[in-house]
Amino acid sequence: MSILKKQIKIRIEADHGDGGRVVRTVRGEWYGKEGAEYIRYHEPEPDMGNTTATIRLTNEEVRVIRHGDFRSEQAFAEGRADTGYFETPQGRMVIENRTLRFDNRSEQGNGTVEWKYEMIAGGEAVGTYTLKMTMQEEK
Repeated sequence: MSILKKQIKIRIEADHGDGGRVVRTVRGEWYGKEGAEYIRYHEPEPDMGNTTATIRLTNEEVRVIRHGDFRSEQAFAEGRADTGYFETPQGRMVIENRTLRFDNRSEQGNGTVEWKYEMIAGGEAVGTYTLKMTMQEEK
């Protein structure tokens, strides 16, 4: 059985609790598998080196997995606290994400996913972040 894959354009908006905002547009790939949607793209930030992000979406959660020069795994589901990690050449840091809001309005590579969370590292609050991914199939 072959997996349907689509090329998509992804707009990523990240609002940091300190008032900082980053907006990036990347091209990626969408595919569906085993009741979930997957989005894969290369991280656009130069300090991320050669890193690929894979996003696993369901109606209940989003999981972000990065592999390459920079490695991490984070999960977000409304009302839930999840443990994840960041790994760089300098070492590994365990983090906790407390998801305050999660809204998945995407279907087959088109639509929007938005989530808001608090990050805790080393037992201390790092900040509150809001991420919004808007995806559109490329024709």
